[in-house]
Parts: sequence; C-alpha cells; structure tokens
Amino acid sequence: MIEFLHIVRKQFNDNLSESMKFKLAIASSLMLMALSLNIGAQIDANQAISELSILQESLNQSDINAVSLEEVLKNDTIFVAVPIRDFAGLMEDLSDKISGKKSIIDVCSVKVHPKQMMLDHLPDEIDIIATHPLFGPDSLQERGSVMTMEKVRDVYDRYEFWKAYFESQNIIVEEISADDHDMMAARSQGLTHLVGRVINDFGTQKTNIDTVGYQALHKLVNQTCNDSWELFEDIQKYNPYTQKMIVGLNDSFKKIVDSLGDK
Repeated sequence: MIEFLHIVRKQFNDNLSESMKFKLAIASSLMLMALSLNIGAQIDANQAISELSILQESLNQSDINAVSLEEVLKNDTIFVAVPIRDFAGLMEDLSDKISGKKSIIDVCSVKVHPKQMMLDHLPDEIDIIATHPLFGPDSLQERGSVMTMEKVRDVYDRYEFWKAYFESQNIIVEEISADDHDMMAARSQGLTHLVGRVINDFGTQKTNIDTVGYQALHKLVNQTCNDSWELFEDIQKYNPYTQKMIVGLNDSFKKIVDSLGDK
C-alpha cells in the first residue's frame, strides 16, 4: 500500500485572511491531512495525484503540501482521513513507524472501529482524539456545522486546544463517546443513507404535480448518492449498530405494508 498523506505546514497567523484560515481549518479537519490509496485495487494513482493537485491549488499551493509519510510523522499532530475500510491497515502500518509525543486525530464517519484500531495498534505514548465532522463540501455552513469529539488519550493536553480551535471556526463541538456516536449515527446517518440509496434504486422521476414531500425525497436521494458507494458501504458495515437498524426498518416496512391488507 502506498500512502499519500497531506498536511498543513503553515501555521495559522495574522497574515492569513479569515477566509483562508477557515478554508485551511476545514481542510485540516476533513480530508487533506492523509489519503491512503491501495494500488492493488483498481485505482489510478496518477489520476488521484492530479485531482489532489487541483484541490491543493484551489486552497493555495503555498499552504498545502504533498509530503512523504516520513515527513508527516515529524509533526506533533496528525489528522488521518482515509477510507474506513483502509483504516485498520494504515494503523498497522503506522504501529512501528510512529513514536514520540504525537497526537493522532481521525475523522471517520463511524467511531467504534477506528477508535479500537488506534488503541490496538498505536503505541501507548501516542495521543488519540476521535472526531467526526458532520459536514462536507456539500453541507458545510459558515455557522452551525457540527463536529463530534472524544478524548481517547490526551497525555500531551492537546485535546482542549483543538476543541477550542474548531469552536473558534464556528463549529459546534459535541463531546460524545465512540459507542454513543455509532448508536445514534446508525439511526440517523446510517438510516438516511440507506433510505436514499433504496429510493434511488427504486427510481424517482420529477413530475408537474410533485408535492413538497416528494421534492424532499429527491433532495435526500441527491444528497446521499452524491457520496461514494464505498463510503455508503463502510457506514453500514463498520458501524456495529446498523444491522439492528436495518432489521428494525425491514420489520417496520413489512408491518406497515401488511396493515394495508388485501383489496
């Protein structure tokens, strides 16, 4: 496996505009810190690098740099944003490479799995902060976006710094455990993405007499299906509470349909 990891090298200072500070903050809290690509899978690494270069340019090439894994591990705080299915492999790879007074912050959409992988594979001297920014490029708001955080291990007292920083960017921080996160997310995020995909598979078509409710279904389909199928699968498979949600949803669907009776 080859890791393409990105880190923000420039400190936020008074010379940066507020808009650039905000862009860099979101970049740091979401995807640009680390991207892992499995070349064994059918992924065009050159295309990925090209897309990352375009993304870098849009944020300011002088502030975002593509660097080696060795360079990344020289930093005190490292944000990790890889596909959920690749997280365990990356933590295994880091286990004998990372040392010193480091803090790892993940941004996975599920929390029990990555938290356990970090605890299982990272040395005891490495701090761990589990986060989930509940927003992305399509849903980011200038005010009121929500992010969950859990202080898993905080020997070097960096948790409060990052919590305060995200709050300074008008992000609402909800401090909850990984287990509580996944329990709630299964019946919110997991349910939303599942219903969106089911409706998309069933097929919908706009008409001249669409109700507000039907228009809302279109919006749901567009929002959920705009994410990758890979993310959808990972949200369902790596959250320990989604299977119970799916069984309950199927039972409720059958119950309501059966209640209609025969004609």
